[in-house]
Amino acid sequence: MIESKPNFDGVFGSPINALRFVYMMGAVWFLSNKFPNKKLAILEVGSWSGPYALVWGEALERNAKSQGAVTCVDFWEPHHDTHANADVIYQEMDAAAESGEAYDVFLNNIGFLPEGVEIEIIRGDSKKVLPSLDNRRFDLIYIDGDHTYNGVN
Repeated sequence: MIESKPNFDGVFGSPINALRFVYMMGAVWFLSNKFPNKKLAILEVGSWSGPYALVWGEALERNAKSQGAVTCVDFWEPHHDTHANADVIYQEMDAAAESGEAYDVFLNNIGFLPEGVEIEIIRGDSKKVLPSLDNRRFDLIYIDGDHTYNGVN
């Protein structure tokens, strides 16, 4: 069921950094001006509750007349080392992923993408998913997945 507004409450809003919005909007503005007739393709690795997917969508609507697509890759599964990162937020995030709530919130939130912006959801571990995208081209790739050394190694 789609709610009346996106859900960024509690654990679903904790990773949001408003300063990124400026850079994200600017990147799409730049690309849409450099390639004015191109349908822009954006790859987002690590989508969690979808705040940045919505920013990409808004940027495409404002700057590229909604001509574009956002591909979101995430596995929405527990992945934090809660022994190394004992903060409650990591336990809450893993619990939300384990119960399926994180994915449900993401699906609700992307329901607020501007009309005309295409969305593709690929659910899986990026280490396995990304090699399968080797024949695809993206104009912009945003990596916000696992923030550990081993995760990006």
